Amino acid sequence: MRRPASPTPAQALLFCALVLLVQVILAAGTINDLDLFLAAGADLLNGGRVYRDLYNEAYSYFYGPVFALLLRPLAWLPDWWGELMWGLSGVAFLARSLVLLGRWNQAAQLDRSQLAVSIIAVVVFAFQPIRDNLNAGQTSFLLLWTMLEAIALAERGKWFGAALLLAFGTDIKLLPLAVWAYLLYRGHWRTAALAPVLLVVLSWGLPALIFGPERSTELLNDRVALIDPGDPRHVLDEEEPDFLSIGAVLSAYLSAEGGNRFTLDLPRQVMDLPLSTMLILIPVARLVLASSLLFVLGWPPFRARSTERLAGRELAWLFALIPLVFPHQQTYSLLYALPAVVHLAVRWWAPDGILRNGWAQALLLLAYACLNAHLWLG
Repeated sequence: MRRPASPTPAQALLFCALVLLVQVILAAGTINDLDLFLAAGADLLNGGRVYRDLYNEAYSYFYGPVFALLLRPLAWLPDWWGELMWGLSGVAFLARSLVLLGRWNQAAQLDRSQLAVSIIAVVVFAFQPIRDNLNAGQTSFLLLWTMLEAIALAERGKWFGAALLLAFGTDIKLLPLAVWAYLLYRGHWRTAALAPVLLVVLSWGLPALIFGPERSTELLNDRVALIDPGDPRHVLDEEEPDFLSIGAVLSAYLSAEGGNRFTLDLPRQVMDLPLSTMLILIPVARLVLASSLLFVLGWPPFRARSTERLAGRELAWLFALIPLVFPHQQTYSLLYALPAVVHLAVRWWAPDGILRNGWAQALLLLAYACLNAHLWLG
């Protein structure tokens, strides 16, 4: 009997594109975080104190003023079309991120059928985080792209573009600080030095040109107070039951301080440490977890990678740490595991077959279950 033909990369891309397009259409027209971003942008233009107000009844706006203003054109469209455009832009950022990750992991060395299977496997493996971000209207696609593109530009010597993207991403959320530290470790001095300067321009300078220096300073002070990393709210990290950072885990088992009406009422507390102890324990745990990256990066610091083949593994570890170290990371933040998913999908075909033994397959199945538990269990 003739074997069925293997899928081609073009067929795999078409299949994945259709799946994601359907998901974008299903997500359009629902209430999600894009509504919060657009409301904050409107309040900025109307003189509101966006970092003191609550949106959608209970949520703060943490992001930069420039980001909210850049999204304002979406408010000129009907709700459904605005969310459709935001979702499609997210898919575009995702596609570019996958191209970059494919290069770092040397996916071009795979044959056509292996590449096609890998493309489908990546989307299937990471489908729940992708779906969560489309449904929530979140910024993860944009941030993932800014961080990966910044690394790519820095490695090609385009330090200004890299620094600008890094500053733009950091002005949205603080997550790109991880990439800033990585580029510093890898000796990209000009990018690492310029990014903080451009961050000041984006977070204070541009708003000062638009709103005036006094209001820009007021907005910046309000935002700094809101995202204060020493605030117990951000350290304990238990405002939502699906927070998944190391801080949320330690708070759930070691403290009663972090709980609120959203926290699940389960008998999981091992001990009740005082708040003062938790405010020390959790930052130390985050630092230890982040330091595990050194085992992958190697020693000494401030040098380029010894070989390009290490890029995929380094970025897989770096980005997998982001939702575990930074606070307020929900299930949609598992999208930052995408570099690890791509690395494993390509590594599967390695001649040594290290991922095709029983133990490795069991661990991969567990990883899939963790990434997609929401999809199957609700």
